[in-house]
Amino acid sequence: MKTKLLNLAQGSDYQALYTLDTELSFRPFIRFLEQKIQEEHTARAAIFKAALDAFARYPELQDPITVTDPEKYKAVLEQIFTILTPVTEPESSYLWALCLPMAPTVFYCTNAFYDLLTVACDDADICSLKPNLIQHTEEDWRQQKLTHTYSIILSKLYGIPFGHKDIIHKTIDEGTGLARYYRLDFDDRFINIKTSKPLPELTMESIQEQLPPTSNPLSVLESKLPLNLFTFEGFSVITLTEVTEEHAVETLRDIVVEHAQNSDERNFERIELALKSMIGNPAISFGLLPLLKINNRYVFKNGIGLKSTLIDLARQHGFGEEMFQGFVRSYVTAPRIVFLRSITPLHQDLSPALKILAEHNILSFVIIPMYYQGKLCGVLEVFSDQENIINEKMLSRLNAANLVLSQVLQQSIDDLQTEIARVITDKFTPLQPAVQWKFNEAAWEYLVQEQEQEAPRLPRIAFEDVYPLYGAVDIRNSTEERNTALKADLETHLHLLETTMQAIQQCDTCLVNEESVKKHKEWQQKIVNSHNMSPYQAMKLEDYLHREIPALLQSVRQNNPGASGLIDHYLQAINPKDGATFQHRRELENSMQLINVTIGKTLDQFNSTLQEEFPCYFEKFRTDGVEYDIYTGPSIDPTRTFDHNSLKKIRHRQLEVMALMAQQTKALLPLMPKALLTTQLIFVHGTHIDIAFRADEKRFDVEGSYNIRYQVVKKRIDKAFIKNTAQRLTQPGTIAIVYSGKQEIEDYLEGIQSLQQAGTLSQELEWLELEELQGLTGMKALRVQVLGGVTLA
Repeated sequence: MKTKLLNLAQGSDYQALYTLDTELSFRPFIRFLEQKIQEEHTARAAIFKAALDAFARYPELQDPITVTDPEKYKAVLEQIFTILTPVTEPESSYLWALCLPMAPTVFYCTNAFYDLLTVACDDADICSLKPNLIQHTEEDWRQQKLTHTYSIILSKLYGIPFGHKDIIHKTIDEGTGLARYYRLDFDDRFINIKTSKPLPELTMESIQEQLPPTSNPLSVLESKLPLNLFTFEGFSVITLTEVTEEHAVETLRDIVVEHAQNSDERNFERIELALKSMIGNPAISFGLLPLLKINNRYVFKNGIGLKSTLIDLARQHGFGEEMFQGFVRSYVTAPRIVFLRSITPLHQDLSPALKILAEHNILSFVIIPMYYQGKLCGVLEVFSDQENIINEKMLSRLNAANLVLSQVLQQSIDDLQTEIARVITDKFTPLQPAVQWKFNEAAWEYLVQEQEQEAPRLPRIAFEDVYPLYGAVDIRNSTEERNTALKADLETHLHLLETTMQAIQQCDTCLVNEESVKKHKEWQQKIVNSHNMSPYQAMKLEDYLHREIPALLQSVRQNNPGASGLIDHYLQAINPKDGATFQHRRELENSMQLINVTIGKTLDQFNSTLQEEFPCYFEKFRTDGVEYDIYTGPSIDPTRTFDHNSLKKIRHRQLEVMALMAQQTKALLPLMPKALLTTQLIFVHGTHIDIAFRADEKRFDVEGSYNIRYQVVKKRIDKAFIKNTAQRLTQPGTIAIVYSGKQEIEDYLEGIQSLQQAGTLSQELEWLELEELQGLTGMKALRVQVLGGVTLA
């Protein structure tokens, strides 16, 4: 036992936090002994009598004392330890101490308590705390001590329970470097509270009545019961209990609750650290493999879900999907603990996976099946680079975490299903998050009607008074470019076919008849002289090149095997993936794909930004470029305020994005196999419209005869010409804004001025009138050139 003084609040200005009037006194304990002697009629009464006799040898202990030399009273202190601690607890491991009342100064403790907290201090009056103790902040100290103090006051003087959270102290194990946690418990039976004046009446109800919402009850208590009213006489008993295992399990529970707030990688780091603390060995590592399934097929990828060392290393060594599926199916059929204290050469010969582990210096390995509600949900991997380090006792410490680990694994499975559903919803259906609530209400209404009707009608899903915003980025002259590429490839194809036939005829003039040669020359002439082939001509040429010619060449190969080399060369050249006869079309498609992917990503980011500012329905269409519709308004989200400023902000965003996409496609030109230009078009519809979900087509569409005009106009304006000219409205490097009345584009004019000041748009504006568009008259347009460029990531 130690009789050194130890300040548990070292490093903080404890006295500045608050000052209490305290007196170290053994009178409460002496009265406790006297009472026990009267109550006990067993041999224990003699123990209490011996303790009381020991106190009688120190008459000064009948009054409060100042602790300066605890060693002087070691005999009575040992009596206190004997009476208050379990007989079966060895002093060498029991974390127990006596301290001043309501003060963090220890004056007597077990060797275990002393060794845990202090450095050697045999010659010092006050011992120093070890540097590996993680100290609380001064505010934490203050809150803990206030809570503790008022819990004693309320309990002893008012009979009111005042619950408080456990006080947990953290230390870093000097041997392992891992965190260990201890719960601090107080036994305050031997503290008496004296008051300097009468106390106010106080009940739990009166405290709650004066407590504002979300306020701390300590603030009420400090005003009603100032601490300078009290004097605390006696001593406190401290017990430290290691709760590392419980704390680790609680950490895992927190991860389950908070998992969405952190990345999978961060969650796994916290899980592994908690498990290492539980077993107390930093040389042990862990993996978690959830059984993820898509269409009844197991899948796994690091970064989705958790982390499996076995699967990760197998993938690095080229073990593909088949190996993974086989391993998982075999294990799921007969789940069991796989316990390898040491991965021996025999193990490596029997299993390629174990050989890979050994090659990466994993020398001991354990797999533990995890179950959620009785169903296998994944496995826990336990491994180390040291042999024979994992044992049964160590694994048994993990049992307390099994339930929470199974929840973590199941959560990973559920998260994957949620993500799959989100991608399907966002990317493949019109059921977007902004309008999900409307579908939820309709589904609930349908379920209610199903209880009352045999075949209820589907509820109408509509959004009234929404503002449409339309935009399009089109690849200039895409149809002509396709025809040109096709014609060039066909010329290459026919020329190749001609040279192949000529080479075959040199082998044997009987192999290719005159009729085939004649037909071939006719097709060559048609291709050279025609600008655009009719659909019928294209079908006939397709039949000729891909049915007649292959049949002819097959016949040639059979009759003259020596011509096989010529035929193989021809067949390779007409391969769509890399053949010379598809080169121009491939270059065109690759260039168009480059544009569309870039535009698509920009629009996806645009959509994400819009949804954060105000929910809207965003629909994107792929043509030779990309078109999009945005529907926004108060009916999309009735819980949020939507006014003209909201609409103006969205229009400004739209204009910025259209300018950005013009700059991006210009920057792509050096990367394109076939240089292509884009045009940018916006259509402004001045009034709101109604849209409704068409259940038969699984999409939204406009409603009402007047509203349909919006759809008609936007389908015709992309080919519009400027009135009394032969010039198309849409031109490369510009943004064209089509409208009916000038008031409709006032919001866009403000946006244009802002982008002009930023140097993004030209100062020159073109005010244009459009030719009549199949019954649509009076349409106008504003056109502006996009300046500058961007650097592509």
